[in-house]
Amino acid sequence: MEPGSSRGKLNSAAHTRRTRWRAGVLIVVQLLMVAHYVHWKLAGKTLAPLELNEVMHTIELGVVTAGFLFMSAALLATLVFGRFFCGWGCHILALQDLCAALLGRFGLKPKPIRSRLLLAIAPITALYMFVWPTVARLIVHAYPSTEAILGPRPDFQLRVLADGEGWASFVTTDYARNLPGPVIAIMTFLVAGFVIVWLLGSRSFCGNVCPYGVLFRVADGLSPGRIAIKGDCLGCNACTRTCSSGIQVRDEVNRFGRVVDPRCLKDMDCVDVCSGRVLAWRFTKPAFFRGWRKGRSRIPWDLTLGEEALALLLVLSSLVVYRGLYRVVPFFLTLALGASTAAAVILALRSWRSQELQRNRGRVVAAVLAVGLLAYHAPVRWHEAMGDRLVERIRTREGPVARADLIALVNHLKARRRWGWVHPPDIDVSLTDALRRLGRHAAAAQLMEERLDGSPLPTALAFDCARAWLLAGRPDRAETWADRILEVLEGRDVHAREELWTTLELRADAHLRQGHLDGAERDLRRVAEEEPGRPSVELAISQIDAEKGHLDKAIRRLDVLVRRHPDLASAHYNRGVLLAAQGNKAAAIQAYRRTLALTPADGDALNNLGLLLMDSGRLGEAELLFRKALALNPGDPRPARNLTVLLRNLH
Repeated sequence: MEPGSSRGKLNSAAHTRRTRWRAGVLIVVQLLMVAHYVHWKLAGKTLAPLELNEVMHTIELGVVTAGFLFMSAALLATLVFGRFFCGWGCHILALQDLCAALLGRFGLKPKPIRSRLLLAIAPITALYMFVWPTVARLIVHAYPSTEAILGPRPDFQLRVLADGEGWASFVTTDYARNLPGPVIAIMTFLVAGFVIVWLLGSRSFCGNVCPYGVLFRVADGLSPGRIAIKGDCLGCNACTRTCSSGIQVRDEVNRFGRVVDPRCLKDMDCVDVCSGRVLAWRFTKPAFFRGWRKGRSRIPWDLTLGEEALALLLVLSSLVVYRGLYRVVPFFLTLALGASTAAAVILALRSWRSQELQRNRGRVVAAVLAVGLLAYHAPVRWHEAMGDRLVERIRTREGPVARADLIALVNHLKARRRWGWVHPPDIDVSLTDALRRLGRHAAAAQLMEERLDGSPLPTALAFDCARAWLLAGRPDRAETWADRILEVLEGRDVHAREELWTTLELRADAHLRQGHLDGAERDLRRVAEEEPGRPSVELAISQIDAEKGHLDKAIRRLDVLVRRHPDLASAHYNRGVLLAAQGNKAAAIQAYRRTLALTPADGDALNNLGLLLMDSGRLGEAELLFRKALALNPGDPRPARNLTVLLRNLH
């Protein structure tokens, strides 16, 4: 390095006139973002947030978005005037500069780390975001079998979406549709601001993480708008010391006549502090990427190859563990966490080797926290990934779901709920479904009750909870939830009547299971008054008649029901039960046969018909029916017992 170089220092520039201008412009940018949000609140509809990541949607799917047009305009401006957008219009850079200034007030001026790996993160990310989607689509279309590995790649179709089509329209009624929640936003500001600046130096997020910066670097290399020298340099090196991006300004203008480093954000501070007033922004010869390769051999890397390998391991581990964790951690925050973790661990190890742990205890604490956070979430991420794989397998499976898969899914989901810091709603939904499939209705109902804590009451979920308590053998709990649902539904318009009737039927079922016949009949007759002839209600009322000993009345009601609904298997089955109770075996046999014609796999009908045939001396037919019932449900003791009695009588 030449004497007077500022390598290794955070910029120490005074506040220049253009620094204040730039701060004012960045404040205006923040105010415009606030005004955008306020407009949406007042109008209910506004221009979609100008998110640069929407460029991916356009490249991959052809969906032209507001974010894509904004990014295109910024790139075109960079091609002409140079890289002004990042320094004068980016809210993340404003955050980093603010954090660097605040840290400086506490005497913290971290040394920037020059790492092969960290410098490669942003370009690799840019390739992944802006090049890989097109490459993957071409591969899948040329070799369809690769879709199993690369995933589905829809055709590129240039189009604009309307607001009703969702996530990428120009105008939206949902301002925050693609924005992170407040917790993730705060974490992003903390990590991309204070943490990464403290560990890696000023503007390190821009240089080591941001893929959009790579695009602006490319555009800047082709731009004629540059900081250039127009006289003789006095060699004071004030320009280099004041550069917030760590560029060797004096060296570049003397060698090339202009700043060629694509990291130059045109802050213009170097122009203000130039003692000879020989620096200025003007149109000149483009850099043509000289800054991408200039002088690399003259500046040694800060990390050894072993440290680079450790950094690579930590960054890759962070990508695996954090990306998409809890369904909320975004890609950029994952990259920032990976870079910060790598820097913290390497700096802590250096402090340990140099026996300066006490002096650098802040970095040591940061390293311990970063590694602890990564180690804690590794098993959580594993359970999340395995659970997602099982959910997808169950969702796409044709036919019965393997019980082992359901048990494994329950275990993974419970582990996620127990150890995860965030509980996305899909965990409880999937866990409830798996428990119900396994027949663990009480556990499913308890889980649903946790989701029902609060108001307003989601009646559909509450109904599922009540039904689960019924299946779990707790009609009292089912009745309680039915009462709460009815409180909400009473007085709603006619469109909610079906939901009201279904809930009344469910409460009637709960009454029946508790032996409260009058309460059940009251609920059912209320439904019958509003919707006469409802099959499920007629079935239930006939059951109440039978429970009260009015078999003839119950059978007449069922006779009417089967004439109106001849394909209602449950009505034929109930007729068979009541006719058999009256001793009318011939009619009961016909009712059961009709039931089996409609539902051949009805084990109860097979068993009951077998009993009637056995009593009638038709043992061969009865044996066949018992064996069919056993084949359908090997654990049912009734056909097994009846078959044993029949075989004993035969011998």
